[in-house]
Amino acid sequence: MKTFRYFFLTILIASAGLANGQDLSLLGAMQLDSAAAKKPSAYLFDEYYTGSVTGEGGLVVDGVNLRFNTASNRLEIKKEDSLFVTGAAVTGFTLPTGTALYYFQRGFPAVDNGSAETFYQVLYDGNVKLLKRYSPQKAGTNIIDNGKLYILKAGKMNPVSLSNRESFLKVLSDERNKMNYIIKESQFDFAEADDLVILLQEYDAYKAGRGGN
Repeated sequence: MKTFRYFFLTILIASAGLANGQDLSLLGAMQLDSAAAKKPSAYLFDEYYTGSVTGEGGLVVDGVNLRFNTASNRLEIKKEDSLFVTGAAVTGFTLPTGTALYYFQRGFPAVDNGSAETFYQVLYDGNVKLLKRYSPQKAGTNIIDNGKLYILKAGKMNPVSLSNRESFLKVLSDERNKMNYIIKESQFDFAEADDLVILLQEYDAYKAGRGGN
């Protein structure tokens, strides 16, 4: 998956060059009071990780101690002994855990009770996109182990499932034969989203080679 490692590395390099320090004003961050802290929360990860956040004017603030609250669909930031919460100024963020790098963005078409403000993990960012939406889970179920997948194609959010190949082959129906050939030759089992990411990459490459037709 070298392509995606380079993609995320580019994001991090750009982040470091655009901003220095934790300029919370760019993120529209407000200090979290005790009442707000007691509201329902469901964190993607309980730990705080040091990442970068895209704020007002597209400027990126690097070195931010953050965690993502899927219940409120917002970031919580820890700075020294204070906690802050971000608002509408934030359009994206990266969350490196040490073993993986998660990139989130919002501004996509509304679907399934979501809105343009809903954050999605960007798994593949091409002419078509593979997005993942996390939400609070039942007790005993890890949020990170779940999530709903969508393929964004031609401005439409299409829900798909790894366990149902027809769900994404229908979205890629204009190249169904080619996609089926790739699945067979590559022996994809779609146990993980990586197989679907590669399939979408092949789809984009094939469409580009045909001039988008």
